[in-house]
Amino acid sequence: MAYISTTEVVSRVGNDAALRLTTDSGSTIDTALIQTFIGEVEGRINSVVSTRTGVAITQAAHPNTFAALKGAAMAMTVYRLGTRRPPVPEDWKQTNAEAIEWLDKLAKGELGLPDAALVGDAMEWGGNDQNLATIRDA
Repeated sequence: MAYISTTEVVSRVGNDAALRLTTDSGSTIDTALIQTFIGEVEGRINSVVSTRTGVAITQAAHPNTFAALKGAAMAMTVYRLGTRRPPVPEDWKQTNAEAIEWLDKLAKGELGLPDAALVGDAMEWGGNDQNLATIRDA
């Protein structure tokens, strides 16, 4: 399941930053490198989600969970991209740390998934949760 695209990552960081962070020389953004980072991040996210639910998370069926996962994927991918040319901006570090913390809590069962169809009675998590808002807006 793809949560983000290379186009969205480039849009988030901007063309100049994407070019600087993905190429050693030349004037073309290395979208294959961005896609590699996206794949790594989404694989990690899916490994956590798969411990909590046996269903595929789609935007149509689970919009809130998809939005949270999309935000986490973006935060982690942008951070990973930034590590190629330190220093990584502080806001990129912060959103990455928040995404990892959220995924860690999710994996431990300390949080539920935000769509009602995916959570049990003991794992309610409302849409006003600050972690969700932070990650979704990442």
